[in-house]
Amino acid sequence: MDTLITAVPKEHIANVWQAISPSLDKAINRTHGRFHNVDILTSLMEGTASLWLALQDKEIIGSLVFVIAEYPSGMKCGRIDYIAGRDRDEWFDQMWNAVRDYAKKEGCSAMEMVARPGTAAYVDKWGGKRVGILMEYDLTKDDNHG
Repeated sequence: MDTLITAVPKEHIANVWQAISPSLDKAINRTHGRFHNVDILTSLMEGTASLWLALQDKEIIGSLVFVIAEYPSGMKCGRIDYIAGRDRDEWFDQMWNAVRDYAKKEGCSAMEMVARPGTAAYVDKWGGKRVGILMEYDLTKDDNHG
């Protein structure tokens, strides 16, 4: 089955948000309160992030939120913030190629993402390098015992 990968123009985000929001919520919830659904929607509507969709027969089967991050040094990186959808093996390589090409066109010199172990396997597949581990310690449950 053919898969179409497309970026959604920010003026059309509202047209698809209701359809993709529930699947993105799973990924957003993994930030443990750092971001909420409305934060992502705001970034998309303001154009500071872009929404990419994987479509099969006009049905949305995957989505990805992408940011061009510019660091104080001037370095620009394409950053994958959220990935959601089903049958990822059917569309994710195409999605990767699309956002990689977009990042290059926008002057990025690297791509980055914080990923769950299952998603990190894609980075390995493409020859990427794991450079760290995200550590989290919940201070709201801290019992002062070390």
